Amino acid sequence: MRRDDFSFGFDLLLPTVLGLVVIGPIAFALLALVIWFFIFSTRVRSRRQRGLAPVPILGTITTALIFLGIIYTAHSYQPVKTVEIELERKLSFPQLEMPLGDLGVWASRHSPTQRILASYQLAEADRNRMIQLPSRELTMREYLKVLDEQIGIDWKFRHCGNGYSILQGGDCCFGLHIRQRNTTGPFFTVSDHYFENEVRLFHEINEND
Repeated sequence: MRRDDFSFGFDLLLPTVLGLVVIGPIAFALLALVIWFFIFSTRVRSRRQRGLAPVPILGTITTALIFLGIIYTAHSYQPVKTVEIELERKLSFPQLEMPLGDLGVWASRHSPTQRILASYQLAEADRNRMIQLPSRELTMREYLKVLDEQIGIDWKFRHCGNGYSILQGGDCCFGLHIRQRNTTGPFFTVSDHYFENEVRLFHEINEND
């Protein structure tokens, strides 16, 4: 191997540093790629001026393997993914049996992140359907499983592209959307149910006065 076929700084240290930046927030990832392209172009011109091959094969292969290794590891590492963290958050319920509408409101108001209020779309006919909970303490993942088993739901987190990173995935900033399957409506949302209850309580208080 010729000495100019591999550079510790260009082919080992630099891709490691930039690879760790690339897996972060998208803005930093794009900046790192721009910096890398500039450095790569400068190196190619410099090597041509010295009469060397523009792209050293060994160095390029090493750089590619480092980049791919860092990106694959970051993408595959689940414990730090925002979605996984959200699914493992704890929810507490006042009782083991609750109407579907009340259950959604309670989960929304007592969610540690307050992400899911007004993100339900459920059949109006099931608003007062009683949902059985296996425990008063559930993770969000377990809570979604209960709803799926008893009423059938599809759910997904909604993300903003600006908050995406290879390491943490989507940022869940637009919350969790839960929709009941196999129904065409009419639907109600948790925010509707909550607002109606607030209005009812308001009228009851005024009547008592």
